[in-house]
Amino acid sequence: MTLRRSIFAAAIAAMISTTAFAAPGAAASLAGTSWMMELPKGSSCEVPPEIQFGKDGSIAGNAGCNDFKGSWKADGDSLSVNYQPTTDRRCAKAFLEPEAAFTTALKGVKTVKKDGKGLLLINAEGKTLLRIVPSVAGACD
Repeated sequence: MTLRRSIFAAAIAAMISTTAFAAPGAAASLAGTSWMMELPKGSSCEVPPEIQFGKDGSIAGNAGCNDFKGSWKADGDSLSVNYQPTTDRRCAKAFLEPEAAFTTALKGVKTVKKDGKGLLLINAEGKTLLRIVPSVAGACD
């Protein structure tokens, strides 16, 4: 009976070591963080598009002109975002172009890849949609 218990315990230990302690992917570590869209150097903007990933699976932010909320789910490097605009402001083209790129990336993202201090949002075909960087108050570049 002791040999069976030892084998059973070894099998359980092996399962735990390969699953529970696997390193989380880039998407799984987003909880409780804020990110902003990386804009080209020299871009003129007042507020870069920004997203906050809640620990409860919620998202909120400003896409450049309009606010949004929704939810997110992650599994390793896989990411899905349910994005819902909460305002319908009419803004200048300088705000709407980054907003369109940002919201398109949120709707199409399937995986996240670390890229230096930033993250690449990648679609199902493997195309990089957008690079986001940690939020810095008052910074656009």
